Amino acid sequence: MKWEKQLIHWISQDQEIMDALRLVKTLRLNEGAIAAGFIRNYVWDRLHECRTRTPLNDVDVIYYDARSMEEERDRSFERELIKQMPQYEWSVKNQARMHIRNHHTPYHSISDAMLRWPETATAVAVRVTEQDRIEVIAPHGLDDLFEMKVRRGPYFESVDYFLHRIESKNWRYLWPQLEVITHASEEDIESKTIHIRQLLKTDVDAFTELRLEGLRLYPEYFGESLAEAMRNPMEKMRSKIVSTKDRFVLGAWTEAQELVGVIGFYRESGVKFRHKGVLWGMYVTPSEQGQGIGRTLLQQAIARARTLAGLELLTLTIVRSNQTARRLYEEVGFRMYGREERAMRWNDQYWDEDYMCLPLEDR
Repeated sequence: MKWEKQLIHWISQDQEIMDALRLVKTLRLNEGAIAAGFIRNYVWDRLHECRTRTPLNDVDVIYYDARSMEEERDRSFERELIKQMPQYEWSVKNQARMHIRNHHTPYHSISDAMLRWPETATAVAVRVTEQDRIEVIAPHGLDDLFEMKVRRGPYFESVDYFLHRIESKNWRYLWPQLEVITHASEEDIESKTIHIRQLLKTDVDAFTELRLEGLRLYPEYFGESLAEAMRNPMEKMRSKIVSTKDRFVLGAWTEAQELVGVIGFYRESGVKFRHKGVLWGMYVTPSEQGQGIGRTLLQQAIARARTLAGLELLTLTIVRSNQTARRLYEEVGFRMYGREERAMRWNDQYWDEDYMCLPLEDR
């Protein structure tokens, strides 16, 4: 992720921030992290070369626990944090219940909840792992934060509230270099060139980073867990992108040679099943979603599969709740033919999977 190393370096050098992160770690919150203004303001202060830190209204701690959503539990965590670091006004919120306040369908992780926040630059969280390693969670990426662009989040609909929030917080006075953007212009989208090509063995580092990001941000959409992928990741990732005439992985690359999207294909190996192929692992980094990259990857994967002699059918599986991806698959011709209830279990929740197929008779 662009800018991640810079953010980690800055935070690692700030003893007060590290003390706060380590204190939150002692609470052992599921996906627990410090987010929003605590991180955003710190970065903007650094970029504006402020001599002192801008005062904080509060320090936002977020976590995800669908098993215990009582608000009083959050208050008890706040009291413990205030006892240990009384210089901060702590605010703790379980993101498993925030969808109720926002009138949304249930969130599935802190990353899923952060996707719905008003600004992309605010949707950044940091935590310290059990190995005392700094981990950044930024579902929209870090470009807007470091480029000082206050952009309305793609899932946040109220422009009026977005603008009122900026004005009421006095951001442009505190950080004069900020640029406010209510939406992405057509010119911005059209000027961005994306190249699609097959991944090579030398692309393993870029693929690994993107794959692990997807598993971290959208754990419910992948059959593989982040913990599984982290075990000998290079060995596993290399095996995933090895290409033959019957398998490949396509990647979407920016002009700066950043991998922002992938899709995989393999042909069934058994003699009785070689008329079928499988699409897997489609993912586009959140900061690039909504710009047609997923559709282009999908179309090119289908076109390439059509060149394989004897291949009659493409199949894939999709978590039932992933309606955005489902609409895309249906638009290119995929149809559902079955469902497995409780196909996956994660965070004490069950996830149904739908099976979809696309006939390739018109090869």
